[in-house]
Amino acid sequence: MPHPTIKILGVYRVPFSEPLFAQAMEWKYADTEFTPEERKETEKAVREELSSVVLIECEVRDADDKFDVEDFRQPDSDQVAYDEAFLTQDGEFMMPSRYSRPDAAHFRLAFFLHFFDPELPLLSSYGSLSVPTVSDMPDRLKRLMPYDPVT
Repeated sequence: MPHPTIKILGVYRVPFSEPLFAQAMEWKYADTEFTPEERKETEKAVREELSSVVLIECEVRDADDKFDVEDFRQPDSDQVAYDEAFLTQDGEFMMPSRYSRPDAAHFRLAFFLHFFDPELPLLSSYGSLSVPTVSDMPDRLKRLMPYDPVT
């Protein structure tokens, strides 16, 4: 039986925008009253969170029952894969059932990860993975997987 492998195809920064920041603040703190100092600290924390999130795209080959999306994380972090999507083999389209693993041994997957540290490896169901340099998100992934802030 072939050995399962995961190849990281890309680590992409989520495009930051003021509308995204405003949406995150609204979703997280719509009914919260802040002092000016609290608002400043909260806005700083939300900007840091948004600037730390990446989209990771990978190809999984010869997956077995051990594979679990929630195993993707970095050492010493409680952050795990978030809002994942299974993609077609070419990465151009989302599978009909976005969150359900395809009934195949080979598939493509993309997921968000918060507070990503480019100096650390990515852990997976099959061990530690080296990560490429963070780059701009391709247009196809911007279209397929727009980022929604965590509430």
